[in-house]
Amino acid sequence: MKQAVTSLAFLMVVAGVIVGSSVVVKALDGQTESANGIDAIKANCQDIRGNLSRLHHSDAILRVNTGQAYNDISSRLMARMNGRLAVNKIDAADLVSLTSRFEKGRSLFSSRYNEYESALATLLKIDCKNQPTDFYAQLNIVRDGRLKLSSSVRELNDIIAEYGTKVEKIKEKLK
Repeated sequence: MKQAVTSLAFLMVVAGVIVGSSVVVKALDGQTESANGIDAIKANCQDIRGNLSRLHHSDAILRVNTGQAYNDISSRLMARMNGRLAVNKIDAADLVSLTSRFEKGRSLFSSRYNEYESALATLLKIDCKNQPTDFYAQLNIVRDGRLKLSSSVRELNDIIAEYGTKVEKIKEKLK
C-alpha cells in the first residue's frame, strides 16, 4: 500500500508539471477599438489570419493532449487511489471531494474549450480587410473565451496540486 501511495504521489506531481507546462493559455494581444486599431487590422489582415490559423491548429493539439492528461489523472490516478484507500479503510473523504471538484472542472474545461474553439472558427471566417469592426468584435469574444479557458486550466491544476498534497499527508500518516 505504501508503495502504491508513493507511486501515486510521484505520478500526481509529474502529471501536474506536465499539464501545467503543456497548457499555457495566454490571452491574445489586444488593440483598442480606435481608428488606428481598425486600420492596423486592415493593414495586417493576412498576418493576423495566418497567426490565428496557426493558433487554431496548435490549440486543437493542446486540447487533445490536455484532455487526455486530465482524463488519465482522473481515471488512472484519482479514481484508483480513492478506491484503494476505501478498500484499505483509510479515510479519504477530502480526496473524494477533490475528485468530484476535478470532474466538474474537467467538464467545464471541455465546454469552455468548445465555446472558445467555435468563437475562433467564427473569427477565422470573417474578412478582416472588409469587415475589420466585426473582426475586432469577434476577436474580443475569442479573447474572453481564452481567458475563461485559462481560468479553467488554473483551477484544475490547483485541484491536482491540492490532491497531491493530501496524498502526501496520507503517506506520512502511514509511515
